[in-house]
Formats: sequence, structure tokens, C-alpha cells
Amino acid sequence: MKEPGVEEQLLSGFDNLKLKNQRIVEWLKKALKESHQDEVQYHNSTVGELETRYEAVSRRMDKLYDDKLDEKITQEFYNRKFKQYSKEKDELTETIKRHSTASTSYLQATWRMSTIRGFC
Repeated sequence: MKEPGVEEQLLSGFDNLKLKNQRIVEWLKKALKESHQDEVQYHNSTVGELETRYEAVSRRMDKLYDDKLDEKITQEFYNRKFKQYSKEKDELTETIKRHSTASTSYLQATWRMSTIRGFC
């Protein structure tokens, strides 16, 4: 079975769970908050690094274009590097998108878990 299916089955099992021990409820709340803080830090750090790399590639493309206009490089070199930089930008964009999707999925999963009866 694929991961989303397993995750859905596990999370649906929480729907019938009811917590009665207030200490466990408080411990779970604290753990979820700490986990969320770690997730936010990781997400911001990773996406920040990816965006920095994206900007660097964009600057290279701008410089490449200027060098082409100034006839400092050949058309063949320009085409090869433009293709390379375009591919890198597309990959970075896709990776940033995947991180955003993963972050949203994390929030949905932890929210669903926190809706256990007696938890909130």
C-alpha cells in the first residue's frame, strides 16, 4: 500500500480514540507544539536555502545574457548554459513546491491527530 493510503488508515483510527488522562493530553499538546516549531524551522531553513540558490541561478542567467549581448561568449555556449540554468531553476521551483506541499500535509496530519476526543 502507498504511503498516503497507510497514513489515511492510521489517521482514521484516531477518530475513535478518546483521551481521558489530562497529563497525557498536556504532554501531547506540548510535543505537538515542539514538533511544529521544529517543522517550521526546518521548512524555513530549507526553503530559504533553495530560494537563495534560485536567486543565484537567476543572476547567472542575467549575466549570461549580458555576456551574450557584449559578444563575450559564443551562441553555442550561451545556449548550453541557458539550458543548464533553466533546468536548474525548474528543479529548484519543483523542490520548493514539494516542500510547501509536505509542510501543508504535516499541518493537516497533526491537526487531525489533535482533534482526538478529549484532546482539544
